[in-house]
Amino acid sequence: MERPTIVSAFGILNIAFAAGRLVKLLLYIPIHARAVAHHGSTLTRTLQENPYYALWSKCAVPLGFLSIVLLLVAGIGLLRMEPWARKLSIVYGVYAILATVASTVVNIVFVVQPLLSRASVTRGAYALPVALGGEIGTILAGLIALVYPVLLIVTMTRPHIAAAFRPPAPPPSLP
Repeated sequence: MERPTIVSAFGILNIAFAAGRLVKLLLYIPIHARAVAHHGSTLTRTLQENPYYALWSKCAVPLGFLSIVLLLVAGIGLLRMEPWARKLSIVYGVYAILATVASTVVNIVFVVQPLLSRASVTRGAYALPVALGGEIGTILAGLIALVYPVLLIVTMTRPHIAAAFRPPAPPPSLP
């Protein structure tokens, strides 16, 4: 069976998303370090007030890096039509869905909700809509982030895609 075009597209997208996420992660680390050093920031306050968010923050970076490697390797494997790459792409998709849902919940519970509480009590009439916008934005970002892993899983589990990764059937033996 010949290579389905969608497999090449997902291979290229996996590599592109891995590269983009790597740049984002490399930019996040110094920004995060500066925010923590700035004692008045919301991030610093959240990290100091909530040990669960601090733990989440410490785990998110290495897990994010691991998922970038996973996505990159899966993308290269898809371009080479390696059977393991289809399975690895599915594993990545499941991980990405779980990580996105967890990240969205953690950010709402530990970052947005406290901001919402503080805004409604101390900041006046304009702070509450801004905090609500933050919550809606967090939820929308989480939903948008789910699109690619869901499409990846759906595509890689389609029967004709799975068949394209199987080795060709041996020719029938002669009597």
